[in-house]
Amino acid sequence: ALDGSNWQYVDLFEFQIDIEGIVVENIARRCGGFLRKLSLRGCQAVGDNALATFSQYCNNIEHLDLKYCKKISDRTSQSLSLHCHKLQYLDVSSCSAVTDISLYALAQGCPGLVHLDISWCDMVTSNGVRSLSEGCKKLQDVGKNFYEVEVLSRGHLSLFLLSGASLYADAMKISTF
Repeated sequence: ALDGSNWQYVDLFEFQIDIEGIVVENIARRCGGFLRKLSLRGCQAVGDNALATFSQYCNNIEHLDLKYCKKISDRTSQSLSLHCHKLQYLDVSSCSAVTDISLYALAQGCPGLVHLDISWCDMVTSNGVRSLSEGCKKLQDVGKNFYEVEVLSRGHLSLFLLSGASLYADAMKISTF
């Protein structure tokens, strides 16, 4: 259908080299509220402005993969937080400009988040993860590759974060102090 109703899932990984922000904006305008899942994995030319437009038009998005999108920053997470309250899965791994500000925003606006991959986001700290776990009660996974040792136990998210590992408390006994 020309109204975008058949476009519930779009994966642009195969075309990552050629995809620019305007393509994402056009998809958003065409698919609007129908789009549930979008993969922009590896689309390094896509940035915050395109994702701001996307967030406004595609507020029913549930699954968004932005892995290796190097031009993505906290502005994208803030836009998603304002408009995409149904978001359950977000991958921003290897997006080096993502900081704790993103996690604070997502904690406020995306309470149904179940999975957030922040692997290799070196500017994210345990404070951001703690804030995220407090706002996103369904959160189960935040990816891997943290370089801090800390136990976060909030009942709904219990992780042992250690150099490249994310181990769940239900898989092993972890004592919290």
